[in-house]
Amino acid sequence: MFVIAVVLLFLPTMAHRYIEKNSKELVGRKITMNDLDLNYASFSLSIDDLVLYELNDADTFFAFSYFKVNAEPWRLIKKEYAFKEFLLDSFYVYTDYDGEHFNFDDFITSEVDSVAVETIDKGYREVIRFSLHNINIQNGEIVFYDKTADNRFRLENIGLHLPNLAWDNKQADMGINLRFGRSGGLAFNGSIDRAAQKYQLEAQIDSLQLYPFSNYLEPYANTSGIEGTLDNRLVIHGSLSQFDNIVISGNAVLHNFIMKDLEGTPVIEVAKTAMVIDSFDIMNNYYHIGEISMHQPQVIAEVYDSSSNLWQLFAPYLEEVEMPPVDSISGIAKELVPVRYFVDSMVMHDGIITLTDHSLNRPFNYKVSDMEAEITGISYEAEEIPVTFSMLLNNEGILKGKSDFSINDPYNFDLTSEVDKLDLVSFSPYSEYYIARPIVQGRLNYSNEVEMTREEFSAENKILISELELGTKTEDEKKIKAPVKLGLYILKDKDDNIEMDVPMWGNPTDPDFDMGKIVWQTLSGFIVKVATEPFGMLGNLIGTNPEHLKKMDMVLTQDSLDRHNVQTLEKLANILDKKEEIIFVLTQETPAEKEMEALAVKNVCSAYLLEAEHPTTHADTVSMVSHWEDVNRMDTAFINYVSRLSQLDDTASFENQCIAITGKDELLQQFTSLVEKRNDVVHNYLLETLQVDSSLVEVRSADLLNIRAQTDHPMYRIEVSVK
Repeated sequence: MFVIAVVLLFLPTMAHRYIEKNSKELVGRKITMNDLDLNYASFSLSIDDLVLYELNDADTFFAFSYFKVNAEPWRLIKKEYAFKEFLLDSFYVYTDYDGEHFNFDDFITSEVDSVAVETIDKGYREVIRFSLHNINIQNGEIVFYDKTADNRFRLENIGLHLPNLAWDNKQADMGINLRFGRSGGLAFNGSIDRAAQKYQLEAQIDSLQLYPFSNYLEPYANTSGIEGTLDNRLVIHGSLSQFDNIVISGNAVLHNFIMKDLEGTPVIEVAKTAMVIDSFDIMNNYYHIGEISMHQPQVIAEVYDSSSNLWQLFAPYLEEVEMPPVDSISGIAKELVPVRYFVDSMVMHDGIITLTDHSLNRPFNYKVSDMEAEITGISYEAEEIPVTFSMLLNNEGILKGKSDFSINDPYNFDLTSEVDKLDLVSFSPYSEYYIARPIVQGRLNYSNEVEMTREEFSAENKILISELELGTKTEDEKKIKAPVKLGLYILKDKDDNIEMDVPMWGNPTDPDFDMGKIVWQTLSGFIVKVATEPFGMLGNLIGTNPEHLKKMDMVLTQDSLDRHNVQTLEKLANILDKKEEIIFVLTQETPAEKEMEALAVKNVCSAYLLEAEHPTTHADTVSMVSHWEDVNRMDTAFINYVSRLSQLDDTASFENQCIAITGKDELLQQFTSLVEKRNDVVHNYLLETLQVDSSLVEVRSADLLNIRAQTDHPMYRIEVSVK
């Protein structure tokens, strides 16, 4: 009896020393502890300050400051393992993973206990009876280091309270609490109903910091990190007999989310994102979200010549992702297990986009604020999902509209929107870049209606630009060579407004279809067309054929205005009355050699008439000369007259004979005088008869002796510009 007492007295010390000395053989790792105590009166075991080391015998893998278990051995009579207390205080666990192995892999053996196998093979399986009471784990800490992402997670203040857990319990309650770093917390409270084979778990996350997860974004984003905190309240109902029979409800809130670029500059910020989960039924593929809301989202966009900060941020993902063709999406969906999803509403409040475009000659800075949007009725079966939106454009202009789209058919889309009182001065960096002129004044009102189906895209655009003024030319090199200022000015009406109805259309199934490109090319192309072909709009302005404004035709040797010439000049004057800043330039062109031949013929025919008729008055002389073209060139008397004066042989042409009679020097002088007289006649009629401001017209001659002949008759080519 004495020996037994001595053995029992020294058994804890012996066990303590034995475990420390033989720990490598027992568990494969070094173990140290401060004290091991057995209380025979209360049937309890306690251990102080145990440390289980890593394989290097230096670093700590698992440790605790105090462990106690209080048994009820008399219940072994009923083959039941019973403990009335289980306490673990201030434990620490360190784990790491290198992509292939965990630091605890050595505890996992591939060998299966042969005795257990034999027992299973015999079909014998005895129910293990157990009961645990007052299970408490407190002040715990777990550190997990993911070497693949160089990321370290720390769970602190871990606590577990389980009042009762027994083999024959019909219901059990439990609670777990832990902290993430300094502020984040996680709590689980649940109950298990063994009779009904069900369980319920309530999970609550408070202020979970997102920054520790930043490294996991590396395959998808070039970011120096994300920030923000997550709050989560979830209720989980599950089945003990069916693993996937899980129903989740609750809500999640993300506060102060920030995503930064590699330089640490914020690119995306959201003050608050909230989601209300009505029901996620995993087994039945049913997902119902009540509302998703975003408060004060902000995007800071920087555009460069060939890229943008948003592209650079998500480049790792965008460069790898390969979207399937639109037509194949529905086919893919049909092959998958049907998923029933519903989102009652998605809303955005107080959104902001700050844009800086560095691709121009000077930065364009623009802010879109007060962004509000709402999408309702999203579901897997919805064919028309309504969207409403509004926003403030650079603190003045207002954009608002509504749309309908279909998730099942991306081609099914329509949009109605309008812009009110948009200040165009903000867009001066673009006007300087494209046309080398700043916008110094102007406002835009715009409305559009877009309809798109699988077969057709069409849009009606109504544009009203009021009080638009362009400044003086800058030193920028124009990217659009057309006189856009002229085109814009021509488009102005008498109230200084520009009104345009610009239709657009296209085929959405065309591989080259790009809605943004269509909008830009149509609008810019319309203005450029007006600038390069201004007479179309000018003709509409006064109700005449534009072709009648482009040139003014004359006949050879003509030195006065005929009826058609007068009509053309009057139309130009009419336009100048309506468009006071337009300038017309009338440039005389004529085939010089042909015109001098005609002058020579006119000289000879006129002289022949005067010699034959001998008029006595100046009026008769003028009248007679005006009929020089009526001379019969086949008349023998006229032929003899020409031959006698020219003194050329009979092989010379009639025109050359006339040139020889007049003389080349004389003809050149007459030609020069004729050209000048025409210019004087046109100029005087515009200024004196039609009272046109002299600063608005210019009448000039081309270099008639050196230019290549463009026509077989004299004419004035009319050009238009703007002051």
